[in-house]
Amino acid sequence: MFIRIYRPNEGMELLVNTSHISKIEVQYGVRGADGNYHKTSLEEGLKNAEAVRFYRVYVSGEELFLVADPSDPVAKIFDDIYRSAVKA
Repeated sequence: MFIRIYRPNEGMELLVNTSHISKIEVQYGVRGADGNYHKTSLEEGLKNAEAVRFYRVYVSGEELFLVADPSDPVAKIFDDIYRSAVKA
């Protein structure tokens, strides 16, 4: 399956083959007083209902950074991968 990621700063779209994903790093952030997200620990991210999940996806030499957002169909694919992953 290919997903399409729009990169407005580069004026292009990137088509990514999800079969070529080699690694997905999951991190959490909480919104600070300045309105920006700040990285938090895994433990805090899992406990804090206001924490947002971020995905750093490595695929075919590209590094993609996505925010978990249920209204975004691309981010939903990574949410589904995350939720179906077996814990080790």
